[in-house]
Amino acid sequence: MNKIYSQPSTCKCGSGKLYADCCGYTEECRVILFPWSKKNQYHSLIDMALNDLVNYVKAYFYKYEDAAKIKFLSYANTQEIGNEFNTVFWHWYVLNYRCYEDVSPIIDFYLAEKSEYLEEKYLQVFDSLKNSYLSLYKVKWVKNNTVALQDIWLGHEYIVERSFGSITRLVTEDSLILARLVIIENATLIAGRSVIIPNDQAFYLLEELETIRLNGQIEDRQFFIKEYGEALSSLVIDLINGIKKNRIKAKTLLINKLGQRLLLKQLLAHNFSVIERNKSWLKLNYLRYLGAFNRVYFLNSSVVIIGESIEHIDEMLSYVDLTKFKGDYSYVDGFSFNNEDEAEEVLLEITHDKNLDEWLTSSHPELDNLTPLQAVADVKGRVLLDTLLNKLDLLELRAKSRNEYYISTNVIRTRLRLDKNKLNRELFHPNAIAIKVKKHRLNQELSSFVTAYNWHSEEYRQVGVRAFDWLFIDEPDKLAWMLYMWNEYSSIYHPKVSLPRAVIAALEHIYLELNGEKVKFSVSSKKYGVSSSIISKNTQLFLRHFNEYPLDFNMNIVKYPYWRDFNDYEKIKAYEEVWQHLFLFTYASANNCEQSSNASEESFYAVKNDGQKFWTKEIEKTFNDFYKYYNMLDFQNDNKHTIANLFWENQAKRFPPYLKTAAFNIMMSYVGVYRIYPEGVNRLLFEDYFTGNTYKVYGNFGVEVHENIIPGMLGLTRLLPLGDKLWVNEPMFIVLPDLIELFEKNLQILLEDLHPFDPTDFIYLKKRGEMIIRAHILSMQELEQNAVNLMNQPLQIDWYRAGIINYPLVVSLLKQNRKFNIITENPRMTSFVWTNYNVSQFYQWGYVLVTNEEIIITTPPGKDLDKFIKDIRTALKNEDIVVAFRPLETSFYKLQKIQQRLVQDLAEYFNNNPNLSLALLRQDELPDEELEWQQGIFLLKLGFLLMDYIESIKETNN
Repeated sequence: MNKIYSQPSTCKCGSGKLYADCCGYTEECRVILFPWSKKNQYHSLIDMALNDLVNYVKAYFYKYEDAAKIKFLSYANTQEIGNEFNTVFWHWYVLNYRCYEDVSPIIDFYLAEKSEYLEEKYLQVFDSLKNSYLSLYKVKWVKNNTVALQDIWLGHEYIVERSFGSITRLVTEDSLILARLVIIENATLIAGRSVIIPNDQAFYLLEELETIRLNGQIEDRQFFIKEYGEALSSLVIDLINGIKKNRIKAKTLLINKLGQRLLLKQLLAHNFSVIERNKSWLKLNYLRYLGAFNRVYFLNSSVVIIGESIEHIDEMLSYVDLTKFKGDYSYVDGFSFNNEDEAEEVLLEITHDKNLDEWLTSSHPELDNLTPLQAVADVKGRVLLDTLLNKLDLLELRAKSRNEYYISTNVIRTRLRLDKNKLNRELFHPNAIAIKVKKHRLNQELSSFVTAYNWHSEEYRQVGVRAFDWLFIDEPDKLAWMLYMWNEYSSIYHPKVSLPRAVIAALEHIYLELNGEKVKFSVSSKKYGVSSSIISKNTQLFLRHFNEYPLDFNMNIVKYPYWRDFNDYEKIKAYEEVWQHLFLFTYASANNCEQSSNASEESFYAVKNDGQKFWTKEIEKTFNDFYKYYNMLDFQNDNKHTIANLFWENQAKRFPPYLKTAAFNIMMSYVGVYRIYPEGVNRLLFEDYFTGNTYKVYGNFGVEVHENIIPGMLGLTRLLPLGDKLWVNEPMFIVLPDLIELFEKNLQILLEDLHPFDPTDFIYLKKRGEMIIRAHILSMQELEQNAVNLMNQPLQIDWYRAGIINYPLVVSLLKQNRKFNIITENPRMTSFVWTNYNVSQFYQWGYVLVTNEEIIITTPPGKDLDKFIKDIRTALKNEDIVVAFRPLETSFYKLQKIQQRLVQDLAEYFNNNPNLSLALLRQDELPDEELEWQQGIFLLKLGFLLMDYIESIKETNN
């Protein structure tokens, strides 16, 4: 084979020079000759270091894993990391993730513990990993076994070995790669797994990253790409999963009211229209790009310009001429707000507007696959739109009842400019009625149960309820047709109902007449106690409609299954359906039951003390959820009725049989106490605390549920029957074994007023459930109070002293020893922290205070005092100084002064060296349980004192 030599070519820029002498010189990457064996060695060291870090984080930072995963996906539209990104996540977790904003990455904690025991070459690898970050790289060229990469975010270029793991063969010129590069000496190496991305997505990724950076008001691009690796990872994960969603782009114009008026006048003269005006803001819509989310928000002291792309924003700004405005103004990329409240309010409003725009510009099957903006253009579309909005009214009510997010139908009607009076007139057009009849009969099932129908108003539903009560037992088929006809007629014509009996009599009359039976009005009049003329009048109205649109009486009536025919999953679905009805009923009756609701809230929340520290967001949410169910199911009003009782009388007893059973079970349920035991692979057993009965339970426990179970711990929850199992659902409080004694004591006291015990009395069981939750809260309050009392007790410290003569020499010798880190120094006293670590032992540390006459030392319980003393003697032996330590015997006042010095010194030391705080203040797993408990109490007290001192310093400085 002949060797082919490349010929020198002229530069592509057109200068006529050789490429190497022109642009090629500036675009050239550094080519580093790195020995193959040395490169392989560093590859191995990088892999080893990353594995050590991952093992370290799994051993000591496992509690932060869930929070890290949430942050890693915080910019993504998916909830799963996936196998392809699992390695990327773990390396990001150990190298870039911060457990708290003001805490160093985990690699810093690892190095703080072990750096002095690592070889220099291995330590160099860790330092390089510490400076690494995830970024996007474009392949400039591929030559043999080398690849030129350009960081398209920062513009840097690198030469790397063509070694990208499983994607190596896919890496070609112009490929786009998510990768982590590690620079050691003069070589650049790939660390961990790389992910290949479609190269046409580079602009999208860069634009989205830039938007996130600007919205976060981060100026340093290198700081952003290193500290916000989760943003890039989330975007790539979405792309790999086929999700591409543009984020909102923004610019803010800081301008006063006079300038805003000038700006508004200029914009309204072009392609802008006002879509909403209130006291807080004025919104303009840019009309040039239909379906695009382009807005202008006028706020108190600024104008926010929103667009789907930077080009759209620049185009909107091209209509702005501020040369006529003489006041001060300035542009800010991204958002700029006066305060957090304004930021939260405006950003939430923008999100709502964005969601509404997406809904208005998306096709919907209910509108024959038209968008709402298209449907509003003709009569048919408006009819379909009105039907859809009526359904959304019900969904909005459901969302309100559960405090969930919803898009207001009033806002939708305003945006679509649906004039209610004009629309009502259109809906009575024959073509509109024909469309509504067709839609109703296509979607509505024929049922003898009132809940099978969507009613336009409660007034119309009550007519159905009356008919159900009169006819269900004897004539269910006739009832089904009467409900069907009344639902269709009322949803189209919205008639006024003055006398429900008259409507029911007319419906029965027309049903019989349409089926060929002749009934005199006088018979119906006598049966329902209504005059014949009123029945006749209503019958004529119904008959006119159903003669125009004949019914098909061959339709089958829906038959509903019974509870015993359902499996566990179907029974849970039935429970969830009943919960929806109950939440709606509770929300709708809130105004009528306001006094009762206030009384229930006052009773349930009486135990809550907001001053207690244990009220985390999770505990408060669970407590609030317990109240929500207590208010509906357990609290009795002045008439001795619960909301669930009223719900049963008004709705649930008229449900289909399976829903009726589910509603009854919910109404009779109560909060109980159960001992939880693991069974099988991922199953649980619940043992009733009061009766000793054991139940198999069904719930969404997950595969690894047994890892979180401490046998014998108590669960406080409400169980619902599924047959041979019970359904476990939220909310639930867990009482750990350490808290059971306090819980039992408080529960016994609270239940004294409820005796005599009657297990068949559900009122007693519901009241007992309230006491169970109260006992748990009181137990946590008592536990916290005990902990506070324990914190307020003095530290149990064993101090030791040794006399010295030459204070300056002792201090000098200790300063020369790397195991002693100086904290404070003055002519009268000097303090040190002693640290000693061995991979086969725990982290050893202690406190040293050197005065003119003595050395005073102490260590936490469980630490190696002998090793501590030995290291002091080793540090002093070069000057033939021998010290003998004895227990310190002195006055209480002096001990207090020494302890204050200890707290002050350690607080300043750990505050200046946060990397060491988790390592030094971490409790050891000791073979002696008593010693381990003493160490834990000591560290807990010490931590409390350190934080208290730091807070007092901050308050003093402020």
